Amino acid sequence: MKKLTLLLDSSSVPLGCALTDGKKLFRASRSGIKQENYLFPMIKNLLKKFKAQLKDIDSCLFVKGPGRFTGIRIGITLASMLKEFAGVKIASLSVFDILKYQAQNSTQYKKEYGEIMIILPAFRQEYFLSFKGKEIWTTEEEISSLLKKQKEPLFICGWGAENKKPEEIFTCKKAVFAPAKLNKISFETMAELAQKYCGRQNIEQILTPLYLKPARFELTALEKGIK
Repeated sequence: MKKLTLLLDSSSVPLGCALTDGKKLFRASRSGIKQENYLFPMIKNLLKKFKAQLKDIDSCLFVKGPGRFTGIRIGITLASMLKEFAGVKIASLSVFDILKYQAQNSTQYKKEYGEIMIILPAFRQEYFLSFKGKEIWTTEEEISSLLKKQKEPLFICGWGAENKKPEEIFTCKKAVFAPAKLNKISFETMAELAQKYCGRQNIEQILTPLYLKPARFELTALEKGIK
């Protein structure tokens, strides 16, 4: 029996998943909103590359948000089923967790760059923001205002609407913008994190999604203590 790790990001479009045995890693992606129709055929094709079966999946790490409500539920449901019916070791991390880990462990990030800010598209001109321990759904205007007042060094990761780079939308004299490869989730990074977390998180932590409330229901970034 092979020991394979399934890596899944269904939090946004395109749907992405990968399978690794610790040496080789195969990945697949599919655009479209009906992710529930694409997921199992994608996994089946990845299993074929290893000449393996579903029972050979030993662990699974999935992205628990923020992002599309339905997509996040797909990841939670699949992981729950794998754990319950096949004894698969599961774990979950947010997009923020993974991008921050990538940045901190990259050669591009230096301590003098200071805090890491992560910006992700939410809806229209609204964004998911992770900064100084806060994770909120906020507006483009609020982020721009926050960056104008920034006095300390800053390292910005993420992407904007229509896959624009953050620097194409926001300006900040104190900021260093991450290179493109640090702005998207890497399945190689997820494979590394799967070894660290699968089977070691409590089930409540794993299955608690990170949805975040729309900006109109959130306090402003400043009111939440981001200065």
